[in-house]
Amino acid sequence: MRKTLASLCVLVMTLCFMTGCGLFRAKDKIWSIKGDIKCEFHITSNHKIGKPVDINNVEFDKDQFIKLYNEGKSYDSSYYMKHLDKLSLRLDPNTQLEDFMNMDDSEISITAKYEGGQNVISVYRYNDKLYFFVLNMGGRSKPEEQGSYYMEMSDKLAEYWGPVIEKVLQAG
Repeated sequence: MRKTLASLCVLVMTLCFMTGCGLFRAKDKIWSIKGDIKCEFHITSNHKIGKPVDINNVEFDKDQFIKLYNEGKSYDSSYYMKHLDKLSLRLDPNTQLEDFMNMDDSEISITAKYEGGQNVISVYRYNDKLYFFVLNMGGRSKPEEQGSYYMEMSDKLAEYWGPVIEKVLQAG
């Protein structure tokens, strides 16, 4: 009886893991940040190479970073791969190369360093709106779906982060 129950649990967990079920997504979220927080902004498509931009005149809110990070991490690429119509923006490098390159160049990585760790989230700007990258679809089996897909940032977050990102871009 115990072996049957354990086997059933392992089977269910394996199915959830393989299908992208939200069961294992809680580790991608942060719930609180204790102590002081130091924030770095990188204007580049690779935050490890880019030089951080110091923003001294921006008051940084921990709760706003937590909301930003959690929203960005909530878009599960394995789910949206089958629901492309729910995403906000698609850019195809074959037909929209200039827009695709501009979007790639607009990446701003935001790193929050604090006691006990750090978290990084990237935000993109396109037509004065802020986006999170969700997934990239190749065109081998379905060429009409090829491209990079993005989800627009919620209005509440964009209201806070829009001016912050603008100051980062002006300082960078």
